[in-house]
Amino acid sequence: MKPIFNCSHPWLLLLGLLPLGLLLYRAVHAGKGSLSVPLSSFHWIPKPKGRYRMVTPGTLRLLALLSLVPVVSGIGSETPIQQTERHAPALMIVLDGSSSMTAEDFKPENRLQEAKKDLKEFVSRNPDLEFGLIVFAAAAQLLVPITPDHAAVQRALDRVAPAAYGEDGTAIGSAIASAANRLRSGNWPKRSILLITDGVNNRGAISPLDAARLAKELSMPIHAVGMGTDGLSRYFVPRAEGGTLALQARIEIDDDALLSVARESGGAYERVRSSQELAQVLLRLRPGTPETQSLVNFGPDTLWPQIFAALVLLLLGAEFILTHFVLSELPG
Repeated sequence: MKPIFNCSHPWLLLLGLLPLGLLLYRAVHAGKGSLSVPLSSFHWIPKPKGRYRMVTPGTLRLLALLSLVPVVSGIGSETPIQQTERHAPALMIVLDGSSSMTAEDFKPENRLQEAKKDLKEFVSRNPDLEFGLIVFAAAAQLLVPITPDHAAVQRALDRVAPAAYGEDGTAIGSAIASAANRLRSGNWPKRSILLITDGVNNRGAISPLDAARLAKELSMPIHAVGMGTDGLSRYFVPRAEGGTLALQARIEIDDDALLSVARESGGAYERVRSSQELAQVLLRLRPGTPETQSLVNFGPDTLWPQIFAALVLLLLGAEFILTHFVLSELPG
């Protein structure tokens, strides 16, 4: 691509009319009415003759002023620079942190710990994705905004703990809406949500299906995963006085609602009953691949301003040498 010539202050080029006019005047009236005689300080330099004998120093000075005009007017060129940008897809992880996620039917620890372990592996296995992390119980909490810093996401996963007393619950709809809000602005070519939960929506001001419709409008498919077996499980509920209370129950998972949420947004739902099944689901998940985009930016080319500035210095230097060292005047 060829450089593009431009001028940032073209109206300043009008300043060149003044030295041009003076040059024309000197050319017409050179030597008229002058009573001084130019003398050369060096015998090998010929003495100026004729009507132009007094023109040289002044002409050089006016040419220097004329050469200065393009510099102050910002004349120059811009060189096109072709760049390639690589945009990674964004995936917001939405992880259930309610007390039911402490159920011990996922070995060797519990649902939450196994989900954290598999998610860390999933993050490390997808270096071409940008991740964020939201943990929810009665309310959604953003732990990490969308970032290419996978180590930060993994450190945040390590810090995730079950909800405390007064914070327990399952606000699936609010969590999805929070994720969609965080993903709606950005230059990611694809944006999606990974929802991992084991319960039924029982908190929050927005229903999961309404949140899924919002995600669909923003082109964000929801990949939903339901965790839990069908039998009795021991889990731990936070107590007001501190500590936890161990309970044994069959924890209900609203498969139909989660399936509707996924389908409404353009995603898919899978139910897992073990740590191995969860790892397999995450292994199959393909949120997208990076896209490259070619852009042409224009960088300033300082060659022309440098040329004119050098010409100004050269002309002024020549005028100074001629005036003070080469030619002197004998007053008339």
